[in-house]
This record gives sequence, C-alpha cells and structure tokens, in this order.
Amino acid sequence: MKKSQLERIRLRLGLPNKISEYRSINNSGLGDFFDKNSTFAIYVEDGKPNDSEVNFLAKVREAIDLIRLSELGFSRRWSNSNIGIASESKVGQISFTAINSSEELSWYSSYKTHGKLNTLRIDENWKSYHLEGFFIDLVKIINGKYKISKKWRSDIKNAAKLGGQSQASNDLPQAFLWNMIAIEALLTSSNDKYSQELSNRVEAFIGWTTDWKIENFDSKIKDVYEKRSAFVHSGDSQSITIPDLLFTDKILMNVFYNICKHIDIFKSKQDIIDFSRKIQAEKILGFRPKVRPKTMMFISPNYSERDLNKI
Repeated sequence: MKKSQLERIRLRLGLPNKISEYRSINNSGLGDFFDKNSTFAIYVEDGKPNDSEVNFLAKVREAIDLIRLSELGFSRRWSNSNIGIASESKVGQISFTAINSSEELSWYSSYKTHGKLNTLRIDENWKSYHLEGFFIDLVKIINGKYKISKKWRSDIKNAAKLGGQSQASNDLPQAFLWNMIAIEALLTSSNDKYSQELSNRVEAFIGWTTDWKIENFDSKIKDVYEKRSAFVHSGDSQSITIPDLLFTDKILMNVFYNICKHIDIFKSKQDIIDFSRKIQAEKILGFRPKVRPKTMMFISPNYSERDLNKI
C-alpha cells in the first residue's frame, strides 16, 4: 500500500504509534526505511521477528509473482516492469569493447542497460483492462471466492506464479520454460503423455478459431514442446526464439482467460481433461459442436518488429 494509506490506517494494522514517531527513533534506521520507500507490504503474524521473516518474504515474493502476471497481455515484454522487494532487483549495465587486431587503433565499444526499467502503474487503465481480462477473476479464484478443488486452486496459483516470473525475466530460455511449465500445470496431469495431450487440451480452448489452422497451432505447440524437452533434458536452449516465447504467451493468456471466465465449468483438473476429450470426440465423429461454450474467447496480440526482437 501507499505510504499515505499506511499512515491513515496504522491502528487497524496494529501499529500503536504514528509513523513519524517510528521515524524519529535514533539509530533505528526506520527514518531511511520510511523515507526511501513509497510502497509497503503489510504482513501481520504472531511471534518473534526472526521467526516471521521467512514467512513474510515468501508471502511477499508470492504476491509479487502474481501481480507480475497482470502484465501478460497488458503490456509488451520489452516494456514490462520488474517488481521486487526494495533494491532486490536492480537494473544493471553491460559493457564490452571489441578491438580489431588487423587495423591500427580500430575498436568498437558498447554500453547498454540490462533489466526491466519501467514501473507498473496500477491505475484506472490497468483496472479497466483487467475488468475485461482474466486477472481479477484469477485473484478471486486464488483467494477462494469460487468453490473448486483444493488441488486445482493450487495448480492455478502455481501456474500464475510461474507466468509472472516469466513476464519479469530477461532470460529468454528461462522465460520460455516458466511459460511452458505454467501451461502444463493448467492443462496436463501426471498420467498424460504431454507431447500428445498438450495440443489436444489447447485445441479444446481455441481450436474453433480460424487462427488455429491458418497459423498451424498444432504443429507450433509440438515444436515448442520439443524445444522445452531439449532444454530440460539436455540443457539445449539454442533453438528457443523470441517468437517461440511470444507464442507461449499467447497460449498461456488464452488458457488463463477461458479457465478463469468459465471456472463454474472447470472446477477441477479432471474437468479440463474431460472437456478436451469431449471436444476431440465431437471432432472425430463429425458431430456439430455443442460442448464448447459460445462465450469462449480468443485473444491474439499483434506483435511489432520490436516485440519480435527484444524481451
């Protein structure tokens, strides 16, 4: 919360003294703490500070990962923020010099900023976008506002955290892997043959669109899964590209959207599996589609040249 809000509701949070009184304690460091920071995470727990620190940091990092996911679809990867605990995720610089050994005094130097520079503004634009999107519904699901299986809620939460970590990452293979694991957490079970079932599960959600055939989604899904497996099993990340990452962004965004907007249908992972099997059965038997709700949505961002070359 904002510093001004903290000062207004301190008593409700259990702070017996005014913030100005904490700031004035000599040699406490609280003056710098309250002056240098403008946003604060509030965590209330019984016990001693040392015992509570681990729980506090885990809860804050979890919340940060979730809010990071709100940038999926809302902004472009190259313009994303990297929210973190104060000073924990700093922007850095990369510099190098190349010297031409075949020409006298011929050289090239580069000095570039590394990391996410922008700030995530949770304002009316953010709220307006997410009232139409999935993120606010996702938070309600995670906070237990809908009656779904405990394991399914945990899977959704874990996928959201991984998706958020992916949005904040400057590392292409890592961001790609987090996305793939998030998609698998939402759509597959331990008994599945992922290479076969993943495409079927995604198709159940967006296979009705013209983009599915035009953009050859089935082949692309199998391709990114092969790249994911090569990275996980042999450490080979050379073939992973930014377009691959943006494709997994598109898949993850649409899966999240359609699950969160239809959580009354998908109350467990088994509901996802059964839904996919019914869609496949309709397709094989040539039946007129009746299983898929007409309220299913497909969101397809238009990527610029810059989007395709920088994360």
